[in-house]
Amino acid sequence: MARSAEQPHVAVVGAGWGGFGAAKALCEAGCKVTLLDGLPDPTGATPYLTPTGKPFEAGTRGFWKDYPNIEDLVREMGLDEDDVFTEFTASSFFSPDGLEATAPVFSESTFPELPSPFGQVLATFSNFKRIPVADRLTMAGLLYAMLDLNRDEDTFEAYDRMTAHELFLRMGLSKRLVDDFVRPTLLVGLFKPPEELSAAVAMELLYYYALAHQTSFDVRWIKSKSISELIIQPLAKKLIAEHGLEVKGGARVDRVMVDAGTKKVTGLAYTDFKAGGVQCNLDNLDAVVLALGAKGMKGVVGSSPALAKETVEGRLLHCLEKPGIRCEETLRRDAAERRCGETLRRGAAEKRCGDALRRPAAERRCGEALRRRAAERRCGDALRRGAAETRCGDTLRRGAAERRCGEALRRGAAGRRCGEELWRDTAGTRCGDALRKGAAERRCGETLRRGVAERRRGEALRRRAAERRVWIIEKFISQLCWKYGGGNF
Repeated sequence: MARSAEQPHVAVVGAGWGGFGAAKALCEAGCKVTLLDGLPDPTGATPYLTPTGKPFEAGTRGFWKDYPNIEDLVREMGLDEDDVFTEFTASSFFSPDGLEATAPVFSESTFPELPSPFGQVLATFSNFKRIPVADRLTMAGLLYAMLDLNRDEDTFEAYDRMTAHELFLRMGLSKRLVDDFVRPTLLVGLFKPPEELSAAVAMELLYYYALAHQTSFDVRWIKSKSISELIIQPLAKKLIAEHGLEVKGGARVDRVMVDAGTKKVTGLAYTDFKAGGVQCNLDNLDAVVLALGAKGMKGVVGSSPALAKETVEGRLLHCLEKPGIRCEETLRRDAAERRCGETLRRGAAEKRCGDALRRPAAERRCGEALRRRAAERRCGDALRRGAAETRCGDTLRRGAAERRCGEALRRGAAGRRCGEELWRDTAGTRCGDALRKGAAERRCGETLRRGVAERRRGEALRRRAAERRVWIIEKFISQLCWKYGGGNF
């Protein structure tokens, strides 16, 4: 970074983590730094309050184990970590239905440290309180995607072109697992739902924050009071005492001024609310750092036409140059960055277009799958109805056959009784005429033979009728299969 002959003067707008981090680095680099923020006292000497008087915290109160910059800062200021932070605690995931899962303190766990990501999955398998085992097992597809993500550049770009939602569908994650565990994790980590995230970005978050190392997911909290009182206030005191940091509270920056000839930042205008809303200028600046959120950045750049014109991408830190010297390398870098920004915007537009095209295709595939499942269900219902009708027909046929058999048995018994009576009458009758006896015997034999023949003909007719009914039922079932199932029976 080029430096002027005198001590460079840099204004840092915004006194959050980013603003104080920039102020610390610039002070240690020998710059004169002025820190501006809309809060009446951004140094943490007095509690942060909203305009309505409610307590306001600078950032979250939790700190992951892999926050080396925060830990180094605490040690550098001579603070005891045990006085600032709690012990590492288990993390809990809640859905509207209640507690879904807990993550243990891996650094204190007796569970063996296995290669990632299998160690985390095995160690936390029993900690899911509400998600069924069947839904948890669908995480296997996501583990494959994590191992495949960085296989080569083309593979990474393929993941980057699809949304996280599309990836979860392809990998077979259950809706319950996505809605109750994965989606809340992404909303906390990236502030976007899976439908609006690149699959590559979502996978990197899940890997580096949850699966990179077993101990990376351990979290601890501010022990008492607030972050501003325990960390920000000692840092502000140190920078003011050792480096002469100037802090302007209650100062809302309105615009940044840029010299039209040199394209350098020369100063900024701000409203001093401590002085009753007086308009003030901070001149003779060498650079400005805009450590603001999206809303604040948009407001400052939007009200600074010269800055918006020269820094299309809203660069946070401008080069420090010697007065009157035009830096061609800086100009070329600015032009290259503008072209890069245009390329990135075109790529983002193409990605959004591709996402829009892929979403209808995915919806069509989903609709087709639903229609196929509905057709399969209808075919299954038809087959089950056919089977039920077949069983009913078999029962009716068995009942009819049993009835016919009973009637035949009863007719046979009646015939036997009739024959016995005839034989008794014939035996009891004294008939001396041999011809009459022979004729009677022939007539009785013919009657018996006719009865046997009639029974045989009746059985044959019944068999043909039963076969005809079976053929009709089989034909009906075959037609149902062709109509709903597309196959033969």
